[in-house]
Amino acid sequence: MAGRRSEAVSHVNVMLEACGFQERIETLDHCTVSTFVCLFESIFFVRIDDIERQPRTLSDQIRNATILLDVLSNQALCLNLNSILPGRLASRDPKAQCDLIDVLFNSFVVMTDLRSKENQQQESNEGEEEQTVEDEGGEEVVELSETREEYERQVKE
Repeated sequence: MAGRRSEAVSHVNVMLEACGFQERIETLDHCTVSTFVCLFESIFFVRIDDIERQPRTLSDQIRNATILLDVLSNQALCLNLNSILPGRLASRDPKAQCDLIDVLFNSFVVMTDLRSKENQQQESNEGEEEQTVEDEGGEEVVELSETREEYERQVKE
């Protein structure tokens, strides 16, 4: 479990840095439900409604964990996360934290890859010139000046 905890701390710090946060954690004890909420909102570019932004009690933490897990499992990923209990997450149970960090980090990797591909696609489209031609019926058709091989390569990616 020590190796998994160390890896989880590393993953949280990678996500914090990539999402623009200056803070870093040294142990899972420094990772709160609020940390997970911030990571989720940064990864998916959404703001979760009904989150207590300055939770003062364990009850507030449990409520936030419940909302986060519900949004993550039902709306963002459509995964069954019933094995991660809000109370354990709020009380900083290492297994619950590691399980959620695994889900968030995998989502982070996928979203980062998608954004990278979108950026590459936008950059490659910037150099293309549009040409307007008429089809057989006299309708205007916009064509991009690219070769068939380039198009097929992009479709395969």
